[in-house]
Amino acid sequence: MSTAPSPHDRYRDRLALLADPAAAAEVLGTGRRHYGRFHPGDPVWAVVVTELDDGGLRTVELSDDRLDGSALHPLLGPFRVSGPGDDRALPGLRPVLDLGDGGRIVRYRPGARCTLRTTRDGAPWIVKVLASGPDSADTVARLDRQQRGLARAAETGALSFRIAGPGPSDPALGALWQAVVPGRPIEAELLGPGGADMAHRIGRALAELAAAPLDDVAGPAIDEAGQQLARTGRAVAQLVARVPALAGPAHEIVDALAAAHRRLRPRPTVPVHGAPHMHQWLVDGDILALIDFDRLHRGDPELDIATLVAELETERRMATPVDGIEEAAVAGYESAGGPLDPERLRLYRLHKRLAKATRTAWALRPDGDRRAAQHLARVAGSLG
Repeated sequence: MSTAPSPHDRYRDRLALLADPAAAAEVLGTGRRHYGRFHPGDPVWAVVVTELDDGGLRTVELSDDRLDGSALHPLLGPFRVSGPGDDRALPGLRPVLDLGDGGRIVRYRPGARCTLRTTRDGAPWIVKVLASGPDSADTVARLDRQQRGLARAAETGALSFRIAGPGPSDPALGALWQAVVPGRPIEAELLGPGGADMAHRIGRALAELAAAPLDDVAGPAIDEAGQQLARTGRAVAQLVARVPALAGPAHEIVDALAAAHRRLRPRPTVPVHGAPHMHQWLVDGDILALIDFDRLHRGDPELDIATLVAELETERRMATPVDGIEEAAVAGYESAGGPLDPERLRLYRLHKRLAKATRTAWALRPDGDRRAAQHLARVAGSLG
């Protein structure tokens, strides 16, 4: 492993302060951490979004140099405060907020996307606002087509689970409205004693999606392995930018994953959700719901199962071991669909674990570099 210095060393004291909400409340505000990223080497080395006690969001950018409109903290240095409506990358957000009652922001990623729950013309909606760019209008149009195609599939009875009904779209604003789906999060069921039963139901639902008549909206088949390797390559670049010492082992893992994918036999692809982790599922009585189909495509169903399982690997509240959740999800899928490939499933889980190392490295933690190294070592140990 390289002995290159870690950018964490330079910022460790400031990261420790950011990791303590009470100590940093003067700058960040009082409330729940909504988002945080460490960007060493950039003009803004950290971005933090706090969900304030009054329900609003406060974005704080920290820099080594003074920014326009910035203040100065004696330990954290220069910082600038703004709100989501001030995000220059999301020019459609302010007009969308003005269309309704202002709404409650559900998910906000500065410079990228904002999802909020709002009211328009007296009805409740979920609206997504995308960052502006040359492809943003096309993306909104594609997502609108997908949602309407999913709605048609649900109307035929091909899907037993609920999806969000389509609403208006405004490509010029980069905004897409969807109906609010009834239900509550599935955490209690999936993490509790009935976790295996819930995982079986989820697996079966994903098999229904794979068999649904979605050729017109899921798009052409893609090289799933190639796409995943590209995503993993980008994640590794982010990891190495934050922890240069991990460059050697991280690239060795990517090379090993690429070699393993080349050994797999080609196989027809099916419609997959792309990101069906725990927080994308709702339950309303006996009815499941699946939301956020932004990554819908034709690919390997093992990716969906791996995404669900990998997101649970660091959960400490699990009543059922993660391997038991995986077995139940696989059994649920295979009870309604074709057999899954254990090797593909193993490889996609490794990709997801490698992404976890990246997320740990960009977290606002003073020990992010050491924890990322631990995650990477576990991936290397699982390669076989």
